[in-house]
Amino acid sequence: MARWVDIFSAGVDVGSFTRSEIARHDWGGMECGCERTAEHLSQVLQSVADGQPDIVRALDNHAFIQSNLMEPAPAVAAVAMAMFVDGSSGGSLSDAVWILWCIAECEGDVDPDEPTLFSESVVQIQQGIWSLYGELMRSQDELIVDRLLDILRVVEPHPERLRSYRELLGL
Repeated sequence: MARWVDIFSAGVDVGSFTRSEIARHDWGGMECGCERTAEHLSQVLQSVADGQPDIVRALDNHAFIQSNLMEPAPAVAAVAMAMFVDGSSGGSLSDAVWILWCIAECEGDVDPDEPTLFSESVVQIQQGIWSLYGELMRSQDELIVDRLLDILRVVEPHPERLRSYRELLGL
């Protein structure tokens, strides 16, 4: 039986989920949008999580090119969701939202019978959907709220739930 552990009392520091998620993926085994291996994306994502300003734009033309996802996109989506769990704030939170928004706005369909980079990315986001709703409820930033609504419009498997929360928030 699993035992509940208070991660903060146990000495697990904020950022450890993001670091673990970055380490979990074989970045060197993926082809990046720049046609090299995606190893350099692990450093970019760690810098994003650390709040380094403007570094998130380095994912453009690597994880996604215009409206097309590249091989690292599902792993990048998983790392962005880990940033929510770590309680990222400020710039890194808006960067995590931007990453997810870019992925959600790419072209693709979710078909469980035919996995695609888009459907794999959507699954990564759906696994943490309550983190998105939590931020939607808390955020005072209009751009973040708009982007979260765009993301949820794409990934929410139960559209009536999204309608319900929009009504609750008067959106």
